Amino acid sequence: MDEQARQNKEMEIENLTKNEKNKCIVEFKTRSYFVYRIYRTNKLLFEENMESYGNCDSLKFINNALVDHILLQFHIITDPANFKKDKNLSVFFFLEWPWEQEVKSKLESLGHKLNTFVDFGRDKNPRHKLLAHWDVATILSVQEPLGSFPEGNEIEFFQNLNEFIQTMQKAMGHKDEWNILSDKKADGKDLLSVINTGSKLK
Repeated sequence: MDEQARQNKEMEIENLTKNEKNKCIVEFKTRSYFVYRIYRTNKLLFEENMESYGNCDSLKFINNALVDHILLQFHIITDPANFKKDKNLSVFFFLEWPWEQEVKSKLESLGHKLNTFVDFGRDKNPRHKLLAHWDVATILSVQEPLGSFPEGNEIEFFQNLNEFIQTMQKAMGHKDEWNILSDKKADGKDLLSVINTGSKLK
């Protein structure tokens, strides 16, 4: 058995120890919180306050870069469990675990909602061809902004993601109380103040 085949076999769900499963959940939760905080910071700095920056193109470039990153993270979070021979730490990876039926049903329902937000079908959603690739045919044909979706749907996505994580943690007996929607460490307004102060020094 070659090294790649050995690693693949070790990654089978039934071969994961409880500590390894716990680490997977913690890492997934940490990444999800990271994405949510970027989303909240971007919304505060740009969607809600862009008019205060005048014609500062650099800030608009930062806004576009953050939006690209957030959209890519939505896809990573809802990736298929398997990519070629590798496992992805995603919603669908966790759905492969042998949960109790009640837990599994709840996770599957939430997973479906999360995936629906991201995947609108290849003929309707160009994001998968423009985020990781730069598909010429898509560039020539796309008629709507890359990040377009009904206002408020992204909030529902994060709420469902938070519930997905909390359901897993409860089933695994985790004791930590914080959730990914926590604004306890939010300092976006402080950052906004720094930016505005700087812009007035011109």
